[in-house]
Amino acid sequence: MRVFKTAIKFFLLSVAFLPWAAQAEMTIELQERRDGALRLFNVPAITDISADIAPYLDDKGAIFLDWSDDGEMLIARRADEVTQLFTLDSPFADPQQISFSNQAVGRGFFAHFGSTAGVVLSQDQNGDESYQYYFQDFERSPPQLLTPQAGRNSNAVLSNQSHAIAYTRAQDEQSQIWGVLQSGLDLAKETQLIFQDPGAWAVLDWSPDDQKLLILNFNSIHDSILYIADVATGIKAPFDVSDTPKGYSGAQFSSDGKGVYFLSSAQDGFHHLSYQGFNGERRDYDSTLPWSLTDFDVSPDGRHLATIINEGGIFKLQIRDLISGDVIYTPKLPHGQLTNIQFNPDGASLGFTMDAAARGRGAYSLDVESRVVTRWDKDGRSDVLSDVTSFSYPSFDTVDGKPRHIPGLIYKPEGPGPHPIIIRFHGGPEGQWVANYSSTTQYWVNALGIAVIQPNVRGSTGYGADFAALDNGLKREDAVKDVGALLDWIARQPDLDADRIMVQGGSYGGYMSLASLVHYSDRLRGGIDSVGISNFVTFLESTGSFRRELRRVEYGDESDPETRAFLNRISPLTQADKITKPLLIAQGANDPRVPETESRQMVNAIADRGGVIWYVLAEDEGHGFERRFNRDMFNAVSTAFIKKYLLDGSAERLNAEAD
Repeated sequence: MRVFKTAIKFFLLSVAFLPWAAQAEMTIELQERRDGALRLFNVPAITDISADIAPYLDDKGAIFLDWSDDGEMLIARRADEVTQLFTLDSPFADPQQISFSNQAVGRGFFAHFGSTAGVVLSQDQNGDESYQYYFQDFERSPPQLLTPQAGRNSNAVLSNQSHAIAYTRAQDEQSQIWGVLQSGLDLAKETQLIFQDPGAWAVLDWSPDDQKLLILNFNSIHDSILYIADVATGIKAPFDVSDTPKGYSGAQFSSDGKGVYFLSSAQDGFHHLSYQGFNGERRDYDSTLPWSLTDFDVSPDGRHLATIINEGGIFKLQIRDLISGDVIYTPKLPHGQLTNIQFNPDGASLGFTMDAAARGRGAYSLDVESRVVTRWDKDGRSDVLSDVTSFSYPSFDTVDGKPRHIPGLIYKPEGPGPHPIIIRFHGGPEGQWVANYSSTTQYWVNALGIAVIQPNVRGSTGYGADFAALDNGLKREDAVKDVGALLDWIARQPDLDADRIMVQGGSYGGYMSLASLVHYSDRLRGGIDSVGISNFVTFLESTGSFRRELRRVEYGDESDPETRAFLNRISPLTQADKITKPLLIAQGANDPRVPETESRQMVNAIADRGGVIWYVLAEDEGHGFERRFNRDMFNAVSTAFIKKYLLDGSAERLNAEAD
């Protein structure tokens, strides 16, 4: 099997948060200047801070993607402006660049195009997420397009005989029909439509004989259906015929083709691993763990199983002997996020990405027999920065008569404090803060002396299905109440400064930043919103029809009058007059998830009433800033904003500016 190991996570995030909309015009005249593809509105001239932040940004840590048949490793890492693909033939070898596009290339796998060796990779244009798949050989010939032009192609999996890729395709942003297709890695073979149906779909795996596919139909994180489809006929049948709703987050055929390993939340709302044989045999692994497994891989010889356990944002890797059923090794690794695990073809080594909170990201291998963990890329951090600590705090409601506790992560500077604070919100909302490396967080903590708190407010994943559903529909603002409880908790901590707090977040986290400013401006110094939702009704109305039902499960149906009134009432845009502290907004002009209109209408609302607003618009970006120039400039703007309104400004002066 050759599959983008990040495909499922990327698929779940993309179908959960992918609106489309036309751009709106700026209605309020703001002071504008340009720097490359960036348009900066009301942003003052920025003094050069690159020397301060550069040590935190220059980490070229790699992402492990795939093994070749002869033991090479395929990695993704930054090359100048954007991420590209490289190969490593041994640990700490000089990386050999494979892709040379001016667009980001972050996912791929080894393959053969006829008799020519190379890689299959995916690429969009300036962040628009209309991905196409290409074959790139090792001789740097022009890339060969494998997928039909236009449309959105995703979740490609290479067949075991390396003759074709299977993938899903949405014809355009308004299509309700997704197709599962097969494209041959041979120019003589035409693209074959296996089947097409309404709803969001993802390809997970080929059977060992390449006759069948595992296909996931995604309705929500709590409700998805796993199918087995016949490649030749397109006929598909549910893998599990029970009526119990469950969320699947991964599946693959066993190496002998006699069953399927899968991750699902059927038992208790946490994702556990099971094996279901076609003869009725059933095996469950770690079924009593109070945590979810995030990834797994079975060695090609069927002897070993590797799993990743997410223990409140701290990840643990386990190797199990499938013959005895026993866990044989749990390596001691730094606090970090582990992803993309995959055994090499002979099953002797496991490749994975480790994104350690205090050490940065890198591509690693674990020798199963010797149990030696080896880093392969050599461009990561050599120093150790601030590590992360997990914590929890009581919120406003109770569970079994006791206060509900909200989990989170915290980074603190050295010294007794009291330290100023930035509260960071994750996206999703079906997401989670985990212990991975953030150049932004490390810069704030180590250079600016700011404590960074990352709450996993209700609605976050990683704590079971019940917790993830606590903010659905009419309960949306309960997550915002968790922020109020966090502010109360901060006020009780002697090493934290409750008078100097700022909020920051991206995507759904941008909404949380805006909502926090609406409800708690009197307790905050300001906020930073990147590609965030400002109005749930306009957001839902601009979402592609093929995925609108997915978001209605989370936010509610805006076509229902009562729900529409509720969504309008709680949206930050309709309460913009309550935001009395400075606000910085960042947006990519090509964002297919949260359209530019969401940011522009909030900028207009703040500017119209004379509030303090800075706006950064990147014309060559989508859902976040990928290009290094844009990213570095936005970091500089953010730092200037933080220094001015969090670190340098007194509460009295900020209140005077707001008035």
